[in-house]
Amino acid sequence: MRREGVVNGRGRLLAVVPWIAARPDGASPAEIAAQFDVSTARVEKDLRLLVEVEPVAMSNVLMYEEDGRWYVDGLTHLGRPL
Repeated sequence: MRREGVVNGRGRLLAVVPWIAARPDGASPAEIAAQFDVSTARVEKDLRLLVEVEPVAMSNVLMYEEDGRWYVDGLTHLGRPL
């Protein structure tokens, strides 16, 4: 993978969590893909990764899927991504 792809992917991962959290009705993978200009398949891989890995910065953050939509709860202690 090219360095540019790694950097863009990391930035997207950091941005997608607060973006979903700002939507009380959650977001579908298609909506997320459109927002971040990536494929739905890429979004689904990113979401699986985010659910499996809980870095210290995401402690007490619940990310889950329900009826095809993704939700984030408990994000109030995190700031906006840089």
